[in-house]
Amino acid sequence: MIFHRTAGIVLKRSDYSETSKIVTIYTRDQGKVRVLAKGAKRKKSGFLGILEPLSLLEVVYIEGKRGLHTLKEAYLLEPYLRLRERLSRIAHGLFFLSLIDRTQADEDPDPKVFELLSLSLAALESVSLPENVSVVFQVRLISQFGSLPTLSSCGACGCSLTQDAFYDAQSGSFLCQVCRKSDRWALQQGTLRALRRLAESPFERCGRVRLSKEQRVEIARVTGTILRTAVEAELPAETVLNSLLR
Repeated sequence: MIFHRTAGIVLKRSDYSETSKIVTIYTRDQGKVRVLAKGAKRKKSGFLGILEPLSLLEVVYIEGKRGLHTLKEAYLLEPYLRLRERLSRIAHGLFFLSLIDRTQADEDPDPKVFELLSLSLAALESVSLPENVSVVFQVRLISQFGSLPTLSSCGACGCSLTQDAFYDAQSGSFLCQVCRKSDRWALQQGTLRALRRLAESPFERCGRVRLSKEQRVEIARVTGTILRTAVEAELPAETVLNSLLR
């Protein structure tokens, strides 16, 4: 038998039988794994109350066949309790989990993505503007894909983008006034500048960037388009998140 011990964040869970659950965990060392938690639904189970989405755990599991492993031990490292106190923070956190679940392949570890997720959940607890944390998370996740467009220069001619900017979904780049076409999205003045500030800000400072309602919607539209292209599907949590942004 092969044992694995690693830190992991619970992405989702589902019933397997009357007493057991299947839990999907994004781990630091093994990537996204599915584990069978036998007896997890029993009242005296050691797993009771631990295998919750948005929880950071230390887990020990036995490697199984066909991508389903057996969970032997689980210890709660960080429940992110303050994150769970407000609906808006929960919604953003669940959106992060949805993105990780949809974009990360099974058992393909990426320590940078794991660190990004854990830092983002921690930031949701302390930063006053959770929507800013969401933008930083999405921009950095997109950057990990290599799909983040240049935020300072036109994707067509290379000139500096100072005031007017237009997003071209077809090429996935920002364009200047000269290069843009009529069907490109015009961004409100200051939106791209705010996006640059957020992209460069550490999580603990991203709450200092103030966004108007229109800027939040514009940024969500751009990042949402890039992410939907990356996963080649609609994201179930995006509709709820966008309603909060509005």
